[in-house]
Amino acid sequence: MPAPDNKPIQPPLNAEELEVREEIVRYVEMLAGMIGVRHDSRPSSIEAAKAYIRREFESFGQAVTTELYPTPAGDAVNLIVEWPGSTKPQDIVLLGGHYDTVVSTPGADDNASAVAGLLSVCRQLAKSRFNRTIRFVAFANEEPMHFGTQTMGSHVHAEACRRRGDRIHAMVCLEMLGYFDTAPGSQRYPPELPGFLKPMLRPAGDFIAVISDMRAALPLRRFLRGFKSLARFPTIAAPVPGVQSLLWVSDHGPFWDRDYPAMIVTDTAWFRNGNYHQPSDTPDTLDFDRMARVVRGVAGGIAALAGRA
Repeated sequence: MPAPDNKPIQPPLNAEELEVREEIVRYVEMLAGMIGVRHDSRPSSIEAAKAYIRREFESFGQAVTTELYPTPAGDAVNLIVEWPGSTKPQDIVLLGGHYDTVVSTPGADDNASAVAGLLSVCRQLAKSRFNRTIRFVAFANEEPMHFGTQTMGSHVHAEACRRRGDRIHAMVCLEMLGYFDTAPGSQRYPPELPGFLKPMLRPAGDFIAVISDMRAALPLRRFLRGFKSLARFPTIAAPVPGVQSLLWVSDHGPFWDRDYPAMIVTDTAWFRNGNYHQPSDTPDTLDFDRMARVVRGVAGGIAALAGRA
C-alpha cells in the first residue's frame, strides 16, 4: 500500500523523547527485521524473540520470571518482570503486550511496536520506586490459532491472577503503537461505536486511542493525566460500555472476562493500517517520532497509576 502521509511532528522531540526513539527503533528492527515472523510454526524465531526480550529486560537490572504452559504446538512462555510496591504492594499495575505474529508478517506494528514500548517503559521507570506493584508481561500467543482460546498467553496469565487472588488495580494492554497517517480520511471507525464517542472522532489517523471498560473508568482518567504530563499528543479516550465483543480483540480481553479493570492503548490496527497481518508490516512503515511520544506518554500513565513513592 502507499506510504502514509505524515507531516513532521510538532513541536520537535525533546531529549527524553529522542532517547526513546533511538531505543524503539532498535527494538523494532531486531524483532521485525532481524528475527521477522514470530509464530509457533517457526520455533527458532519464537526462541530468538524470547531470548532478546529477556536480555533487554535484564540489561535494565531486572530479574525475569517465566510462566510456562503447554499448547498443541509445544510449550509457550510469558516473560514477566515485577517490582513490588512500597506502600500498596498488594495492588498491581500490569503493562503487557504480545510478542508473536501471524505467519504472514514480520509484525513491525503488530506487535513489535508494543514490545518496544513495553521494554522502553521498563527502562524509563526502572530507577524509580512506586507505591503499587508494577508488573510487565510479554505475552505469548495472542494471534490465531490461539486467539480467544485457553492457549492465549494473556488468558493463561489472567486466569493465574484470578486463581491466586491477585489485586489488579489496572491492566494496560499495548497493541500496535507505531502507524500514523495525517492525511484526511485515513482513519476509519467501526459502525458499532457508541454515539457518545462520535464527537471525539478525528478524520486522520494521527492519534492514539485509549479505551477501557467501565470498571477502569477511574484508572483510565489517572492514566490519561500521567500520559499528558509527559506527552503532547492527540488522543481519543473513553470508558466504553456494552461493546466488548468489538473491543475485546487483544490481551486486555481475558482480564475483562475476569472482572479486572483493563484498557487498551492502540493506533486502531486495521481501521488505519493497511499493512495489518500483511508481509508489508515492516519497520519502514512506522512513524518512530510519533511512536516515541506515545511511549513516553505511556510511561507517564503507568507512573501515575502506580504512584511514585
